[in-house]
Amino acid sequence: MDGVTFNGGGGGSGLGFSFTNIPGAGFTVYAATNLAPPVVWTVVGQPVEVPNGSYSLYQYIDPHATNKPAQFYKVTSP
Repeated sequence: MDGVTFNGGGGGSGLGFSFTNIPGAGFTVYAATNLAPPVVWTVVGQPVEVPNGSYSLYQYIDPHATNKPAQFYKVTSP
């Protein structure tokens, strides 16, 4: 993972993360509030792809992260 950002507090933009990979790769972002088995992962979206030559930057921002309890994320690719 290339970067993780958090802007908490009143009116913040939530949690974001980014990573690089090959252009055109597909990813799905999941979230869970508890990692105790059985973990229930919920689809929360797809990262936005920003092409950059031979690689792409993939960015995901969860704007609601500042209003939730502990949140865990995983990213999968088909």
